[in-house]
Amino acid sequence: KQSLALKDSDISLSLVAQGVQCYKEEVRRHVQSLSPALFQLSINKDNTTGIRVDPAIDICDNFLAGRCHNTVKKCDKLHLCREFGHCKIPKCRFPHDFNHGQNLRIVQQMNCADINCELLVKLIQLKKSSERKFGS
Repeated sequence: KQSLALKDSDISLSLVAQGVQCYKEEVRRHVQSLSPALFQLSINKDNTTGIRVDPAIDICDNFLAGRCHNTVKKCDKLHLCREFGHCKIPKCRFPHDFNHGQNLRIVQQMNCADINCELLVKLIQLKKSSERKFGS
């Protein structure tokens, strides 16, 4: 299975190149503390840690089409505006945050409530686009 993966050493080297002192162990610790609901860690043969972007949270594709049956069976996906992060519609009727209702419940259950909303959505979109690209 093809996936979006980075080595902890690659991340550490790119941070050092930008003038940020960061050791591999720190990268591992920070990724683990962020959320196991977002990243999967694996130890490689060369003793580096692979960090795979793999959000366990998803966006409900049926919500915007009016086909989500959340009242019949509890939906476990985020209900968001299609233009989330750059919606220009004043008083848009679709959700643009995770501060209440279903979206709050989901991010709390997945221990992602402290993660920036736009970053979380970008990670989810990144995973979806890689699945389409690699046919996962």
